[in-house]
Amino acid sequence: MAHALLMPAPVRQLLHDLRFGLRSLRRRPGFALAAIVTLALGIGANAAIFSLVSAALVRPLPFRDAGRIVSIGSNWTGFEHSSVSIPEYLDYRDRARSFESIAVYRETSINLTAGTGEPEHARIALTTASFFDGIGVSPAVGRSFTVEEDRPGGPGVVLLGWSLWQRRFGGDRAAVGRTISIEGEPATIVGVMPRGFRFPSESELWAPLRINPAEPGNRGAHNRGVIARLRAGVGLETARSEMSALGAALQAEHPDNYPAGSGWGVSVRSLREILVGEVRRPLLVLMGAVTLVLLLACANVASLMLGQAARRGGEMATRAALGAGPGRLARQILGESLLIGVAGGVLGCVLARGLVPLLVAISPEPIRTLDGVSVDLRVLAFAFVASIFAAMLFGLPTALRVPVAAPGREVGGARVTRSFGAREILVALEVALAFVLLIGAGLLGRTLVNLLSVEAGLDPRGVATGRISLSREAHPTSADLIRAHGRVVEILGGAAGIAAAGSVSILPLSGSDTDYGFGVENRIPATEGLEPFEQARIVAGDYFGALRIPLLRGRSFEPADGEESPPVVMVSASFASKYWPGEEAIGKRIKLWGADAEGPWRTVVGIVGDVRHFGLGREATPILYFPLAQLPQRSMTLVARSPAGVAVAAGAIREAVRELDPGQAIHALQPMEEIVRTSVASERLSLGLIAAFSTIALLLAAVGIYGVLSFLVGQRTREIGIRVAVGATPAAILGGVLARGVRFTALGLLAGTAGALALTRFLEGLLFEVEALDASTFVLVALGVLAVALVACLVPARRATRLDPARALRRD
Repeated sequence: MAHALLMPAPVRQLLHDLRFGLRSLRRRPGFALAAIVTLALGIGANAAIFSLVSAALVRPLPFRDAGRIVSIGSNWTGFEHSSVSIPEYLDYRDRARSFESIAVYRETSINLTAGTGEPEHARIALTTASFFDGIGVSPAVGRSFTVEEDRPGGPGVVLLGWSLWQRRFGGDRAAVGRTISIEGEPATIVGVMPRGFRFPSESELWAPLRINPAEPGNRGAHNRGVIARLRAGVGLETARSEMSALGAALQAEHPDNYPAGSGWGVSVRSLREILVGEVRRPLLVLMGAVTLVLLLACANVASLMLGQAARRGGEMATRAALGAGPGRLARQILGESLLIGVAGGVLGCVLARGLVPLLVAISPEPIRTLDGVSVDLRVLAFAFVASIFAAMLFGLPTALRVPVAAPGREVGGARVTRSFGAREILVALEVALAFVLLIGAGLLGRTLVNLLSVEAGLDPRGVATGRISLSREAHPTSADLIRAHGRVVEILGGAAGIAAAGSVSILPLSGSDTDYGFGVENRIPATEGLEPFEQARIVAGDYFGALRIPLLRGRSFEPADGEESPPVVMVSASFASKYWPGEEAIGKRIKLWGADAEGPWRTVVGIVGDVRHFGLGREATPILYFPLAQLPQRSMTLVARSPAGVAVAAGAIREAVRELDPGQAIHALQPMEEIVRTSVASERLSLGLIAAFSTIALLLAAVGIYGVLSFLVGQRTREIGIRVAVGATPAAILGGVLARGVRFTALGLLAGTAGALALTRFLEGLLFEVEALDASTFVLVALGVLAVALVACLVPARRATRLDPARALRRD
């Protein structure tokens, strides 16, 4: 008691109001449970989505001064921020002044023999020594490699990723200094990177790239990434301006490499934009959707509280008669709201902890690879603020309607009418919010359907894929690579149950790309001597048959198209129409790296159908296809089709690789259909979650409609009884109650239409072959909401028609 007296008066009043609210909620456990669970759904969904937003867009990246880290790429017509070549990197390094360090890297797949266990396929990033300083991350154990080790002929060294270190060496620090085998070449482990560091992409090892500035390679070989650190005080826009000017200078110096009309230019983007740029808009859409769910939950709880306030009219009037003023009564109602809000927030956080792992598992790769997506302190703080905000939001409508009743006076019809009017507005708001969410779900649903119905240019059904990378130790020469890849495809194609088999350097929809510069024989004078770039793929076996990419004209590659045979090439239909419009492309010739470059002319022998390599929502790009026997590759992806199903095809790939080399690792053995599904993972995530939120919203709106009409029927029992007694028919009673429900449902749909129109502007970038103002979606969703509302109205309306007039008239 003494401690209580020492407290400031406002604190004492707050504690008293909270104790009163707790006693009041104990007397109404059904209401308390319904309100808390409703609010927990809204706060839990918000906390779960905010955990993704926080990790991707809010939380600082785990790199030193991450805001100064940028990526440098190339823009071309149809391509944004694509890879660069080594000569371009050297120009940027030597001539740009906005950066304190610039590093170049290339990620690839290798065969690894390390520690205990069998050889495995792993991702490795070959980088310059400046890479780790530029990215701002130091090894957790050991050191990074030095400039001397990054020079041609330097000693073989490697850094391990944390997970690889744990998996192959059990986290033993003595692993540093040991030697492992990478593609048959020895490499000494000099360090281990920190837990969670996997940049770029999924790399688990890092080794020196070893550029020879005297022989940098072809300027048109765009297959490297560039990371840079801005100088202190230099902003992103300043760097962009300098690199734009440098790009213009390079274009003037090398017109054959950057022809006019190619759209080439230098692109500079922040590291965060590179890591999560493609999921930024979907995440913000989802955050907006769960905010609407929370608002709807608040409206539902506010409606419940208004109903409870109407039933507690006598209690409130009595307390007013005993001297409690409107302010005092309002504070006590807000105290109840605060208790409900906090309890809902706690339960919502528990719900979010279960939802987050599920959300991460179904998210696209940029989110799955984020480290530490969890309900952390930042998310808990967000949930706490959301709880307090929600408590005030749903408590204020009731607090502002506290009756100022005279002593001994029962609070009756007039107050009930006012309370009912407020509940009507709240339910109309719920309908509006549900309608907005359902419009979003409808538009995204049609987008996903359209994407999945797009002709990708291939048939993924019954196809399994698996990538292999042949070691330099076992296959040191080009002839060895040709022989080994040819043999594994031959074994695979002859396996039981396999209809067609082949291999390709880069699989469609895999997210990777390679472009080649080339010259076209006898180009028109306006473009003579210019070197275009297009996507290029190396294939072996019956690759086109395995994916059912149609041969439109000419022939496919044959076994006779070998090292000593005339060089040949196949092109996609869009390539043929782009470079030989109105002409027959068969028999035309191209030369890699430009018409004036050394090397043979390659004759077009076949034209195949277009493939949407970069996504179902993007137009097919022109592609060059070369036979493996004439452009040998170390890493290829096997593709096998089986009428018996993908399991048979996958088993055949395993057996074929095992027969070729029992120690050869297979990477990413998976169905082609899964690759297609992954390519629309972002759309699936957005649709799935918004559909779930919309369902919750619609159910809450239906419950709100049912509650309001049930309250109306209960309060108007005597009136309805009188109407029945004087001859009103059940149909008239039914129609009157239904009309009341339809009225505020229509009001909600009208308000929701305005909100949906605003939403569609934000969704436009996520839609595919769907108009943002698609009339059919708006009409169907409106009819669906109206149907659900009518069902919710029907139960209390039918109850009203069954009232016994005698019992109704006897009711006080």
